[in-house]
Amino acid sequence: MSSVLERIRAAEQDDAVLHEAITLVTDIVEALTRMRKIVPPGGGRWTAEDIEDLVGDFFASPGRIIDLAVGAKDNAHFKHRIAKTLVRVNSSTFRKTALGVLRRRVERRLDGRPDVIDVAPEHWALTPHAAAPHWSGGTEPLRVAADAVPVAAAKSQAWDSDKRPQATSVASLDEVCTAVLDRAGAPVVKPDVLGVVCERILPADVDHAPVGEDEEPPTHQVPDAEAHTGPGAALAATIWDDLTPDERELLPDLHTGSRQLEAEGALDLGSSALAVRLKNLRAKLRPLLEGFEDETETARRLLELYAEWDAQRGAGQNRGVEP
Repeated sequence: MSSVLERIRAAEQDDAVLHEAITLVTDIVEALTRMRKIVPPGGGRWTAEDIEDLVGDFFASPGRIIDLAVGAKDNAHFKHRIAKTLVRVNSSTFRKTALGVLRRRVERRLDGRPDVIDVAPEHWALTPHAAAPHWSGGTEPLRVAADAVPVAAAKSQAWDSDKRPQATSVASLDEVCTAVLDRAGAPVVKPDVLGVVCERILPADVDHAPVGEDEEPPTHQVPDAEAHTGPGAALAATIWDDLTPDERELLPDLHTGSRQLEAEGALDLGSSALAVRLKNLRAKLRPLLEGFEDETETARRLLELYAEWDAQRGAGQNRGVEP
């Protein structure tokens, strides 16, 4: 019996092929959730509804599965291409949520604080605790420390503002982060820090919907003829041209743990070497992107450039995702 890849390539568009494709994509989504490669839209744990929504978003682009099949050299590479696309779809959706906005803010803040050290492979620690063994006490003690910190309410904004208000003040954000890292007295893996801090700052019933869902979508999200000619796209082109092939390969995985990348065979490097590469790449990008008005458009265009580059080079690194 031919594989779903071969049947899609043969342009068999019957219900059976569609069902097999949906099952395959769902299996890959579930594999990505187990590996923590994608983030639930509302934080916490992935639900069956969240998974169904992501699969639906994947198939919302007509012809996407066919394009991925045509560009794949074999079944393993087909799964790899689907996984990469799912990561991008998830990232695009998540970054528009209140939680996505806050996580990026916390990440930028901790990366920029002089009293916080980036510890390999993917940990943060207060400077006095950077050399301590990695934290292994779970998240509950960290939540208790975070809950003890008062959090300032978000500042009100003008009624006609098109920006989401900051969830809290910089001072409160810093105090919660400091309390969590100080309680650990050791380097803490970044997803745990982000999860605990964001859970403390955002209300429990944080909106799962994208920003402005009940309003007209922002103009920068509407595809048009100038989508690749604006300032964000121009900066993306400049950044892309300055990246080495290895940096381009790591671009979609900027916030993936180096141990996970090692397990996937990224660049055929070990965890420590990958952690250094990722840290250097983030340091290279940060001064160019942080504070730039069209940062979102630049990031989106960089991922598009990566997708085009990945398709042109054919097989790529072929780090397949086995469900």
